[in-house]
Amino acid sequence: MANQHAPRDWKREIAETAARLEMCVVLPEKLKANARVRCSCPHGVVKETTVLRFVEREFCCKSQASKAHDPEMKSRAATIRWRKNPIAYPQTPESNAKRSKTLTQTIKERREEGWVNPGWGWCPSPDERKVSGTLYLIRYLDESGTHFKLGITKVTLKERFHKRQLLSIVGVYHGELGECFDIEQDCLRYCKQQGWRYSSPTTTELIHPDGLPYLLGRFASLHDA
Repeated sequence: MANQHAPRDWKREIAETAARLEMCVVLPEKLKANARVRCSCPHGVVKETTVLRFVEREFCCKSQASKAHDPEMKSRAATIRWRKNPIAYPQTPESNAKRSKTLTQTIKERREEGWVNPGWGWCPSPDERKVSGTLYLIRYLDESGTHFKLGITKVTLKERFHKRQLLSIVGVYHGELGECFDIEQDCLRYCKQQGWRYSSPTTTELIHPDGLPYLLGRFASLHDA
C-alpha cells in the first residue's frame, strides 16, 4: 500500500496543472500546500491562491468553465475580453489597438516579475509514454506575434490550440507519446545549442526560422524510417 503520508511533489503537480490549463505561475520560495502562488490564465485573469487549490483546479477561470462545452465560445474567450453587454461596448479598430498596447505592456511586466512558462518540468509518466501522441511543428500566434512552435500533444492540434493560435501546420509525426517526447527534447536541446530556440510569454518551445531546415529534415527522416 502506498504511503498516504509521503510528501507530495508540488513542483511536478503545479507543472502538470499549469500545462493542462495553459497557465503561467509565479512559484513561492517554499513549496507547501498552503503557500501562496500567483497565476495567470489565457483569458487574462490574474489571481492569487494556494498551492493545493491551484493543483486541484479543473478550469483556468470562470470564463473557461462556463464555455467549456462550447468550443467556438471557448476559442473566442481566449482572444477577446468578455463583456456582459457587447452591444454597448463595440469592437472598433481604436479599442483593439488600445487592447493590444495593454497586452504588450502586461507581457513586459510579467516578464520583469518572474512569470514562468507553464510547460517547464513536465515529462510523460511510464503509462503516458505508451499512449498515442503527436509531434508537431506549427506556425503559431500569441500576444507577442507569430512564431514557429515545436511540441507534442495527446489530442488533435485543433483541440490543443485555439482557432486563432494555429495558423498552419508545418510538420507532423504520429507515434507513441514517449517517442514523440524524446524526439522533441532532442530537437529542442540541439536548437538551443545553435541559438535557434527562444521563448514568449506563452511557451518556451519557439524556433527561429534558421532552425527550420534542421527540423524539417528530422520530420522527413521520421517518415522515411
